[in-house]
Amino acid sequence: MRTQVFESLRTVFVRHAATLAASLLIGVLPMRVQAANSGLFYDYAAAYIGYAKAVQIGDVNGDGRVDVALTTWNTDDPELDYKLFVFLQQADGSLAAPLVYPINSGWQFPAESLQIGDVNGDGRNDIVVGNHASNIEIFLQQADGTLAPSVVYPTPMSSIIRVGDVNNDGRADVVGLDWSSNNVAVFLQNAGGTLDAPTMYSAPHGGWNDLDLGDVNGDGLTDIVVMSGQTWLPNLVVLTQAATGGFNPPVSYTAVADQLTQGVAIGDVNGDGRNDVVVTYGGNWPQSKIAVLYQNAAGGLDPAVSFESLDVPETVKIADVNGDGRKDIVVLHGGWFEAGVYLQNPDGTLRAEEHYFIPYASHYGKQGLAIADIDSDGKPDIAIADYNSGLVVLFHASSADLVTTASASPNPVPVGSLLTYRVSVANQGPDAAPNAVVRASLPNGSTLVSSSPGCTVSAGTWQCTLAGLDAGAPPAELELVVQPQSAGTLSWSVSATSNAGDPYSPNNTASVTTSVVSSNLAPVANAGADRSVRWNRTGTLDGRGSYDPDGSIVSYQWQQVSGHPVSLSNASAAQASFSIPRTISPLPTALVFSLTVRDNKGAAASDTVMVTVTR
Repeated sequence: MRTQVFESLRTVFVRHAATLAASLLIGVLPMRVQAANSGLFYDYAAAYIGYAKAVQIGDVNGDGRVDVALTTWNTDDPELDYKLFVFLQQADGSLAAPLVYPINSGWQFPAESLQIGDVNGDGRNDIVVGNHASNIEIFLQQADGTLAPSVVYPTPMSSIIRVGDVNNDGRADVVGLDWSSNNVAVFLQNAGGTLDAPTMYSAPHGGWNDLDLGDVNGDGLTDIVVMSGQTWLPNLVVLTQAATGGFNPPVSYTAVADQLTQGVAIGDVNGDGRNDVVVTYGGNWPQSKIAVLYQNAAGGLDPAVSFESLDVPETVKIADVNGDGRKDIVVLHGGWFEAGVYLQNPDGTLRAEEHYFIPYASHYGKQGLAIADIDSDGKPDIAIADYNSGLVVLFHASSADLVTTASASPNPVPVGSLLTYRVSVANQGPDAAPNAVVRASLPNGSTLVSSSPGCTVSAGTWQCTLAGLDAGAPPAELELVVQPQSAGTLSWSVSATSNAGDPYSPNNTASVTTSVVSSNLAPVANAGADRSVRWNRTGTLDGRGSYDPDGSIVSYQWQQVSGHPVSLSNASAAQASFSIPRTISPLPTALVFSLTVRDNKGAAASDTVMVTVTR
C-alpha cells in the first residue's frame, strides 16, 4: 500500500484525478503535438506547508531511508513562514508529519537554496540552507538522528549554494553565488568539521542565476558550472578544478544567443560516460527550449543542441526516472501545470518531452525540484517546492505491477469466421491484489460469440473481474470470441486495473490489431496454348481465356520472362503483341511470356505461354 497522509499543522493531502487535469487544461493550453506520457508517475499529491521555496531529498536521520526537506518564505503566517520542514520517511514508506525548524531568514532574505550532505565529516548527512545574500545556515545531524540548532555563516555568497567535494579531499564543501558580483565562493570543509572562509573565483553572472557541480571535462574532479539568468552572453561559465588545487580561469559557453536561461543541470544524457550540461531557456513556445551542451572526448563542451519544450521551462534536474540505467531530464514549466520528462533512448538520443500534470505555480525556485525514492518502492519520485501548494509529489507508478498482454488469432481472418482474443494479466508488483478488473470495448464491425466465464458485456464493453491476483501467482488467462462482419482492420485494446484498496493502483493497457479480409475465389489466368511463329512475322499473345469465378477480371499484365528480348505492345491488355527482330538467333528459339490477372477483390493469378520462333 502506498497511501501517504500528512497530518500536521494545516497540512492537507490532495490527490487530483486525471479528469480534473483534463478539465482545467481545456481552452488553456495551446494545441500542439506532444508525446503521450509513459505512465511513469501517478497523479500528483500535495501537502500544504506554506510558501515552499526549495526542496531536497536525503537521509537526514541516519535510518537508511531518504527524507524530504523544504524551506518556506513569507505568507504572513508565523507557523509556516521562514521554516525548515523535514518529512521523515517511515518504515512503511510513508512520510511522517513534518518536523519544523526556524531558519535565519526573512522576507528580504528568503531561503532559496537547500542542500543535503555531510559538511562536518562525521559520516551523517546535514542540511545546508542558503538564505539569499545573507548567510549559509547548517543544521548538523546528531548521533541520535535529530538536528542540532543551526550554525550560521554570514556571507552574501549564499543566494544559490551547492554541496560537493571541490578539492578532492573526500570532504563535502559548499559553493555559493550572490546576485551579481561576478564571483563564485568556495567554502572548504576543514579537518575540524567546519567551513573555512571563502575563496573567491571569477565567474561572471548577472542575476537569477543557477549553479551546479560535476565533472564536465572528464578528469574525475568536480567542476563548477555557473548559469547567468539575467544576461544574454555568456549564458554559462565553467570553472574546472585544477589538479594542483583551486580552479582554473572560467571558460565561457553560449547555450543560446537570444533568450534568457532559466536553469542548469549536469549529467550524462547521451550514455557515453561523460557528463553533459543541460540548460533551460526561453519563455512561451516556440521559443521555449532545452539546450544540451554535450561533453566531447577532449574534455570540452560542444555547441549547444536545442530540443523543443513546453512553455516557460525553468527548474531542471537529471536522473534515471524509468530505471533503464540511462539518465533522463526533468523540467518544471512555470505557469503551465506541467512537469516535463525527456527520456533517454538506448542509442543516447532524447525522446520528445512527455508531460505530467501538476498544480499551478507561475514559477519555481532554482532548487524547487528533487528526485529520489521517497516511499521505498525502489523507484524514483519527483518532489516539487510549490509556493501555492507546498510540497507536491509525483510518486512513481508501479507500472510493472499489472502486466497485461493481448493476442488474436487467426490473423488475418476472413469475414464471417471466428476471431479469438486472448488476454493474460499478471501481478508482478510487491502488493497482493484482492482483485483486478479487466475492460475492453468490442471492436466495431464484430459480433460477440462467446467469452470466459464471469465476464459480462454491457453497452459494448467487455468486463471481467479477476479475484486473488496475488503477486507472483500464475497469470490469469481470459478469452473472447467475436465474428467480424466486414473487411478491414479491427483494433482491440484491453486494460487491467487493480482494486487493491490502493489509491495509486495503475492501469495497464495492451492492444492488438487484426486484418479482416473478404472471402474471395482467386481468378483463373489463361495465357493460351504454346505455339510457333516465323521470325519475319508479328507475334501475338491472347489472355482472353482468363476468368474470375465469383467476380470479374479488372487488370491484365504481360511480361517476358525468358528468351531473346523483344518489345511488347499493349502489355496491360488481354491481347498483346511483340515484334520479332531480324537479328534474333539462333533459330529456332523459345520466348516465354507470363500473364498476371487480378480480380475486383484484389486476388491475383498467373500463367505462362511459350512461343517458339522458327524460320
